[in-house]
Amino acid sequence: MRCASLLCVLGFVALTLVSADEMLAGGSHFSENEDANMQAATFALEALNAGHESRNGLAVSEGALTLVEIKSVSTQVVAGLNYHLLLTVRDANGKAHDVAATVWSRPWLEARNDATDAAWQLTDARVVHTQHAE
Repeated sequence: MRCASLLCVLGFVALTLVSADEMLAGGSHFSENEDANMQAATFALEALNAGHESRNGLAVSEGALTLVEIKSVSTQVVAGLNYHLLLTVRDANGKAHDVAATVWSRPWLEARNDATDAAWQLTDARVVHTQHAE
């Protein structure tokens, strides 16, 4: 019995060492996948421009938002993948805003085209900094 427990512990340690660089559920990791990052950022911007709801002071009332820069992206494995984005966007008045947004992606739902349970959803967006014109 003691030998079986020791083997179980050693197996767990070995598995942990082997998969240390793999993305685990719930963990957040810097994303280097430029195509997926751009897809998530584009979706976030489209959702904000659609004006379905005001997002902490950033809404279509300021005009159509355009993407200036993707500052950072990290991903988190959930039931799908959360993209935590830090974006710089510009409104129609030329004012730049840094926006923190979270986009939830569930790629297996893309083929369904179901608006009530969409494959991509903007779950959070807020202005974290507004750059004032000089």
